[in-house]
Amino acid sequence: MLIKTSAAVDSQQRARMHQSIKTLFDAVAALPSAHLSGVTVAPSRFGSNGLFSAPSTASSSVTDNEGNASVARIPASAVLTARKIADWARDHDEPLASALSVLTADAPSSTWSSHVERVVLLAYLLRYTQPDAGVPTLPPHDRAYLDALPGPGAVLTPVSWTEHELEGLLSGLAIPTLVHAKRGRLVKEFAAVAGAFDMPLPATLADFQWVDAVFWTRVLQVPSAAHGTELAMIPILDFANHSFDPTLRWERAENGDIALVPLTSPLAPNTELFISYDMEKSNEELLFAHGFCIRGNARGLVSVPVVHPVQSLASDNPMLAARVQWAVTHAGVKLLLRVVADPATVPPEDRLDALQHMLDTPSLTLALVIALEDERDDLEAIARVDEKAPPPVDPHRLVRYLVDHARAFPDVVDRACEFVATVCSMFISNVMSVRWTPVAEEKDTVQVEARAMGVDPISGEPVVQEVAQFTARRAVVEAAQVYRDQVLETLGRVVERFVDEGDVDS
Repeated sequence: MLIKTSAAVDSQQRARMHQSIKTLFDAVAALPSAHLSGVTVAPSRFGSNGLFSAPSTASSSVTDNEGNASVARIPASAVLTARKIADWARDHDEPLASALSVLTADAPSSTWSSHVERVVLLAYLLRYTQPDAGVPTLPPHDRAYLDALPGPGAVLTPVSWTEHELEGLLSGLAIPTLVHAKRGRLVKEFAAVAGAFDMPLPATLADFQWVDAVFWTRVLQVPSAAHGTELAMIPILDFANHSFDPTLRWERAENGDIALVPLTSPLAPNTELFISYDMEKSNEELLFAHGFCIRGNARGLVSVPVVHPVQSLASDNPMLAARVQWAVTHAGVKLLLRVVADPATVPPEDRLDALQHMLDTPSLTLALVIALEDERDDLEAIARVDEKAPPPVDPHRLVRYLVDHARAFPDVVDRACEFVATVCSMFISNVMSVRWTPVAEEKDTVQVEARAMGVDPISGEPVVQEVAQFTARRAVVEAAQVYRDQVLETLGRVVERFVDEGDVDS
């Protein structure tokens, strides 16, 4: 998976990384049904390792029973899943087995959710990646896989960023809020995982944050004959970086083996092979889960927190406050706007259609609920909070009702558009209130100057109010710059889409 690594890793570290990868290849290749001669791992132009086609493509592919040629086959025994871990623990690691019984509430593995699978994988990673932990000896391929995982300094998801990097580079954006919330969840999860063991674990919260990042940057959802789908960490394949123009796909055979099938033929030697993590992944999702962004990626969503604007609107409007509370409680609405389509790709249709294209269902619901008029008796029931209220409503049914109502009352659409444009405009101003510039660069770090901006009360021109400098890792700065630029560009287009019709002051 594409993880930015330091360009200043010393030669000894590089040698250790190279040796651990070689050991992993040798261990997996020794397993029955393994075929790895068609691929190799080498430095990628993205600053990390990547999966490449072999130097010689001759005799480097195998063909399955259906005639599909694959450049590699990873045996099922090398694929790491929660159920495999549970089986291993039951036979070889009583402390882990006991902890998993607590963490899974003794539920049969056939009923495990993806959340439970993740917790099992995290418990295993936490236990077996600690030095001198006195754990049972793993099979060589499993041990080699854990030893080849990127270290804490190489996994640069925002949860691992310093506060200077997080708040200095992404000030005003949604990611810092998401990171702080996730850090809080990880504190609770670490306490639960560590507390499930009958003995102290030689692990810290930082270790748990690292294994969580390793999990998210490497896990895939794979088909399972017995369970439909399951989460899996797949050695060798997880060196492949992400692209929206993939050259490789993977498939799981009936026996559980993973075949790596090229999407182009013939496959040139020494060519980096890319998979797609998800063809619809936005930069916000890529940055939060994987630690990188792709310039020019207009897919997916941009999140705009609207807690403060909504609170301000509702502070002197009890009916609005009640409507919003009802939507949050019963319809799954969050105080967050998610722009899920680049406004540049939205057809120039009517304003309500534009809102439907740009926003996800909860965001559209929020905008329309806020735009309702209090005095319409037929809508008061929507906002009324009743102790005997029914279970959560169908959000799609609710939004259809609101859209149909808005079509009958154009002023509702006007107010919804005004709300969206206003909060996006406020968000842009908040982000732009801190501007930063790289002022000095070294091999793997950047000296950043951040300027807090204000407005001159006389001239109305922007002025610098405060200047601060901090050091950030180059890969972090690059990812933050791409994400910040995309957010400002996308939301600027949202504002332009409505400001031309007089919704907000320009």
